[in-house]
Amino acid sequence: MFSYGGRILRCVHPNAIQDLGAFLSSTIARKWTAEGTLPSTEVLTEAQRADLPSEILSKVPDGAMVLEHQPIRFSSYPYEWPPIVLLASAALTLSLAQASATAAFGLKDATPYNIMFEGPKPVFIDLISFERRDSLDPVWRPYAQFVRAFLYPLFVSSYFGIRLEEILLPHRDGLEPERMLRICPLWRLLLPPFLGTVTIPAILSRGENARASDRFRARKSRNSQETKFLLDQLFGRAGRLLAKALDRAPKKHSSYYADSGNSYTARELAEKERIVTEAVERWPIGHRVQHWPIQRARCSLWRERDGYRSRSRCCGHAVEDGAAGQPRHSFARHRHCETARRLWLGERGIPLLPVSGPRKI
Repeated sequence: MFSYGGRILRCVHPNAIQDLGAFLSSTIARKWTAEGTLPSTEVLTEAQRADLPSEILSKVPDGAMVLEHQPIRFSSYPYEWPPIVLLASAALTLSLAQASATAAFGLKDATPYNIMFEGPKPVFIDLISFERRDSLDPVWRPYAQFVRAFLYPLFVSSYFGIRLEEILLPHRDGLEPERMLRICPLWRLLLPPFLGTVTIPAILSRGENARASDRFRARKSRNSQETKFLLDQLFGRAGRLLAKALDRAPKKHSSYYADSGNSYTARELAEKERIVTEAVERWPIGHRVQHWPIQRARCSLWRERDGYRSRSRCCGHAVEDGAAGQPRHSFARHRHCETARRLWLGERGIPLLPVSGPRKI
């Protein structure tokens, strides 16, 4: 990867060009690019490559392909995300893996570092993670990586209240089953979802290095229908585990931002608040800390002395809330709609910023 003059360039080695070319020319890749799920990508011609500086060209091997990706305006990383953002990246990874399998491609990586966010939308940036797959292969090989990098951090955050930066900063590739055994209390290890995702895999993995390397061999399916059935079962189970992580999210959300040792002065913090407020007026984005979702709420709802009142409608029903910002609208029933996400702040008991007089912000 190279960053040059605001451009993002990528060198693709010769052994990966064939799979990448097949994927870029596929219908599903064009569809995802049009939707913004994949970044817009251009293959540089020889004439375009000649305009690159010599320090970049010297690092491009003979026969390699050079791509130019549409840059992401703001880079963020998994250890900076709140759990709901890691959950969104996990859901996108599962969706791409399942959809690509039906199009004769496979996703060979399952790491949150393959995803960045353009506003509120997750974008999968690692195009060479897609490869052509055998139609009779019933295994999604990165599943164990998906569990370590997505499910385990979400479980630890949701069930035990450990922040993601405490997990992902020292453990870039996620948590191993043995590490999860030390984190979880014994009684929790005997109950789902930990029994099937932590306890049993940890027991089976002990001593596996001493076994013969050819003890386990990949078994191919009898036909493509069997492959599809087995993969659908695997992806469905992963999706249900993600839903359990979401359902266990704590109802009371406390903020650690003010105590996290940030180095902002009062003036710098005020400037950041101004920038965030301007941004959320354009996009319904959130932030990892309590203060900035409040800014989102101020930009999204009507503010009055006795609480918030939304002038929009949700799922065909008028929505408003009463005193102290306690909504009469159920977030659990309407998680998919924007108004429910806005009123979610009130359900979590997040304090509202004081504003003088009725006004629309």
